[in-house]
Amino acid sequence: MAANCHTHQSRGGRELVSATALVAPLTSLEFHPWCVSETFTQLPRLFLENAPRAAALGECGIDHLRGAPFAVQMRALEAVAELAETLKKPLVIHSVRGDNEVFAVLKNFSGNVLFHGFCHAVRRLDALLEKGYFVSLAPYAWRKKELANRLKNDDFNRIGFETDDTDLPIDAVVADAARELELPDLDALSDAVLTAFLENPR
Repeated sequence: MAANCHTHQSRGGRELVSATALVAPLTSLEFHPWCVSETFTQLPRLFLENAPRAAALGECGIDHLRGAPFAVQMRALEAVAELAETLKKPLVIHSVRGDNEVFAVLKNFSGNVLFHGFCHAVRRLDALLEKGYFVSLAPYAWRKKELANRLKNDDFNRIGFETDDTDLPIDAVVADAARELELPDLDALSDAVLTAFLENPR
């Protein structure tokens, strides 16, 4: 079975579940930019109490199209990143037109970082990988021709797969990628990526 690097719906199997509470063995404790209060000043007590037992922190990040005002999202991201650094937890990032701001916050972050829901241009993928970050592909992102051509030449050491908030099973998602990209063993590679993200420091 393939590993799911980011999902909001726990179905069992090896999956990193993004949620606001500890709902699965591998929970990524979420502080989503869409849900940050405009009056945010500090992380909630419950988040701070649960964070040490989470497998990762986030998704958190910057979204220029939705959510609280930009300055508030920045304060929230900085707070989660600082906590992740203190607790030595990996970080899951949501970034919509916010990579430069996220990069600035992560400049001194020493842990692993996963940019989830990737479905964008090859140059963005290369920029993320060059910085040592992990990338989780949105379902069917590989059907974009330019991205598919790039992925066919990758070793998938830091590229995984996810279902995000869809009802798709991760095995079907990864099987589709294997067919489209004509690459065998993506199940095992996806599992190795999740393991490396959660366990191995940068």
